[in-house]
Amino acid sequence: NLTAASNHEAVMYSGGAPEVFPVANIRSLLKIGDNILTMQVHNINSTSSDLTLIPFLTLGLKTPPANPRGLSPLIKLPSSYLHTNFKLDSGGESIYLTGSDVSFIDELTFGYIPTGFSYGRKPDGGTNWLYFQSPSPKTSNTSSGVSQVAEPPQFSKPAGFYYNALSVAISSNFPGGTIYYTTDGSNPVTTSSKYVGAITISKTTTLRANVVAPGVVTSPTTTATYIINEVSKLPVVSLSTDPKHFWASDSGIYAFGPNPGGYPYFGANFWQDWERPIHFEFFEPFDSLKVSVDAGIKIYGNWSRAFDMKSVAVYLRGMYGFNKMKYQFFPGKKVENFENIVLRNGGNDFTYTLLRDRYMSSMLENLDIGVQATRFCIVYLNNEYWGIHTLREKLNEEFLSNTYGVDRTNVDIVDLSTEAGYRSNEHFSTLYDFISQKDITAKVNYDFVQSQMEIENYKNYQIAEIYVNNTDWPGNNMKVWRERTETGKWKWLTYDLDYGVGLVEYFNAQQDYKFNTLDFATSTNGPGWPNPPWSTLLLRRLLLNNDFKNDFIQSFAHLLNTTFSPDSTLHLLYKVQDEIAPELTRHTTKWKNTIQFDWTSNIARINTFVRLRDVFMRTHINSKFQLGGLSNLTLVTNDSLGGSIVLQSYPIPKASFTGKYFKTVQIKLSAKPNPGFIFEGWKGISLNPDINITLTRDTVLEAVFVKDAAANQNVVINEINYKSSPSFDTEDWVELYNPSSTSISLSGWKFQDGKANVFLFPENIVLKGDAYLLLCRDTVKFKSLYPNETNLLGDMQFGLSSAGEQIQLIDADSNEVDVVSFASSGEWDSLANGTGRTLSLRNPQLDNALPHNWRASTAYGTPGKINDVYTKVGTEIKMLPDDLVLFQNYPNPFNPTTVISYQLAVSSKVNLKVFNILGKEMATLVNTEQQAGNYSINFDATNNHQLTTNQLPSGIYFYQLRAGQFVATKKMILLR
Repeated sequence: NLTAASNHEAVMYSGGAPEVFPVANIRSLLKIGDNILTMQVHNINSTSSDLTLIPFLTLGLKTPPANPRGLSPLIKLPSSYLHTNFKLDSGGESIYLTGSDVSFIDELTFGYIPTGFSYGRKPDGGTNWLYFQSPSPKTSNTSSGVSQVAEPPQFSKPAGFYYNALSVAISSNFPGGTIYYTTDGSNPVTTSSKYVGAITISKTTTLRANVVAPGVVTSPTTTATYIINEVSKLPVVSLSTDPKHFWASDSGIYAFGPNPGGYPYFGANFWQDWERPIHFEFFEPFDSLKVSVDAGIKIYGNWSRAFDMKSVAVYLRGMYGFNKMKYQFFPGKKVENFENIVLRNGGNDFTYTLLRDRYMSSMLENLDIGVQATRFCIVYLNNEYWGIHTLREKLNEEFLSNTYGVDRTNVDIVDLSTEAGYRSNEHFSTLYDFISQKDITAKVNYDFVQSQMEIENYKNYQIAEIYVNNTDWPGNNMKVWRERTETGKWKWLTYDLDYGVGLVEYFNAQQDYKFNTLDFATSTNGPGWPNPPWSTLLLRRLLLNNDFKNDFIQSFAHLLNTTFSPDSTLHLLYKVQDEIAPELTRHTTKWKNTIQFDWTSNIARINTFVRLRDVFMRTHINSKFQLGGLSNLTLVTNDSLGGSIVLQSYPIPKASFTGKYFKTVQIKLSAKPNPGFIFEGWKGISLNPDINITLTRDTVLEAVFVKDAAANQNVVINEINYKSSPSFDTEDWVELYNPSSTSISLSGWKFQDGKANVFLFPENIVLKGDAYLLLCRDTVKFKSLYPNETNLLGDMQFGLSSAGEQIQLIDADSNEVDVVSFASSGEWDSLANGTGRTLSLRNPQLDNALPHNWRASTAYGTPGKINDVYTKVGTEIKMLPDDLVLFQNYPNPFNPTTVISYQLAVSSKVNLKVFNILGKEMATLVNTEQQAGNYSINFDATNNHQLTTNQLPSGIYFYQLRAGQFVATKKMILLR
């Protein structure tokens, strides 16, 4: 008997189209016989203690039936099933059972568990572990099981780029196993090709193979894509799957299916919410494989699904073996954990330039308006070239966690693309009603609004959408989010911008760079799409408040001088178009007739838009608010190192800057001294660092900064080059900086590393105030690339470890002046490891023991000069938590060496081990007491005394750190 805790709706299906019923009526609909009936329950929000969610509710004695409609059933069962707040990785990990006093009871480190199998003891409670194809939750493990999973096969050649045909041999270490393989993308089965000898690959091919043996579980599938004689400057994604998952008429997600209907084919398969298994590989251009995972894939987007090439979203789930992809896909964003990712077809811009969304996302990424990171790539689908896609973060809770560091389980996201969306969240609905009904000109009411929403974020969001002329907005493509806390404020998210920068002219000749989007975004009588009154109400109401209005006007003016200036936008356009221009011929050959007009003409339309848009925007602003025109404001600082100026909320990017601002509207200015300096005043105007001015004519203001006599006087380690680029090899060097105004004698000082290698400073060495000194391993190499640098010492008889180490500066009295323990991964910027960039301190006054105070330089470093990351310093970011952390190994995948780093908050007995995919111990890397600090271990998978065997074969491995009560396990991949 089924009962409902509340009258929620449920979707029931039995292989056909789903039907929706109230849960309360479900008993009268059940028919129990030979068939099994499965239901999907939506919107469960019960607090009843006897409810929990598990994957299926099944009536009968069989396993849940196949689900041809792609539904993901959810159900409610009694509380005898406990619901955890975490998932297990079917690729393998460690789990522990402890008492309420944290006393140890039991543990298990398990390897790969195939989909549909469980792993358990037989007999119950015994020491023998088996894989069961018929799991038995809450009952005895009496079904037959097998004790092994066949080890995956190895390929003689790694996945990657090859200029000529190659021969790939497949081997297996599993006795009695038979290797089956495919080259069409499908997962091998016993009816696939049986391996008998090396396979010749002469064109781009995805090779997949597994091992089948009697009495054991079939091995995981090994997949490798070989890209033959195809050169691109873009990253490459290879997708491989059984062709039926994409093309079968009844179930293929790319297919029209039996009843597509008219454009945009809402009845087609590609409009269904179906997920299919996929293997995902990612290659950097001209580089090796970086990611190789099994995952799920769905068609993604709205009307752009009707295009021949469709957007897709890739999902990592435990059922496929991996819960995350661990790689920094976007070089400008230090995030390397992704549960899902999007491959986008360009949206509405698919038939025009392909680049509008990436171009505008890059343009807006510094405005804190929730812009997704993007990157162009090319895709191969089951060996076939599939064209240019935009790799993009998915706009969801994971994005918020990665971008803002919030708890992903404690956020609200609201879609404001419909009027109902404004009412779908009680907190936002209350704010919306408050703004629409209260006197927003009253300070108390505006203060309340600021306590509920991030005004700065909202202002920038509105300015950005108006500038780019996105007219698929604001009645569409609008989302907001907040942390679900007492102080959580609503912020706006920016996405799907492909309607902007001139695209709409194809539909309406008036809507281009001249179009008055400010009036459009504040219209009181717009149509249901794209700007109905409910979508423009917030901006209309907030502009009634003088503080918001003045800030909006002058902020818009400032962004037209900077982010949206023709110089900035054109430079970015050239950069983005150059990314895909070499690839365009091949793309348009694949997708014939999809670029509807000449690509060069389409780019020229964007060019015209950004060259002329600022002029018309200033006219629209001046007209709407009836202002008095514009004047030039010039802002200068007397010392480029001393500090900076903030206008409204925007740091001025240069020591001397001129821009156009509106007359009769107040401008807020703040002088911000850098560490080591103090603000002396606005020359001839005020000693107050915060001032308000109103322009009546062209004006020049100077902020004066002077050195703070009480600032740090110690010599600091300011820049580190521990591994040069092969094409720009200066050998190792370290830069010292004297931040004081007086000279310091360095005679008898020492520079040493953690291995007790020492460089002794010569006699009579003096470092002047505000000066730099370089310590070089090889002065000849250094001078060959920096011939003008003269303030240097060498030759040091030792170098710096690219795996990271401790370096110290000690004075003549043996006092420690400075010490830095750097690493090449983990919390330290790995871009300094062999790329030519250096580790550069953000500011000499910051604590250089903390990795977040360092950045990789933008080029080959700045020896003897102020670090190029210095001017990018804003407010100081938060300190590292006092915690134990196991970092992802680097590189990963690796062959044959990699670095494993970890951080200890307290002294501990440390044990670091490596296991294979079946949970067998392969190496002990650390087994000793260690002090608090940062550690990096070099792991060599071949001929290493730490190994329990001579060398490790290619495959998936796990490394586990134990430090006191702390235990962490991470996955790494060895590719030979």
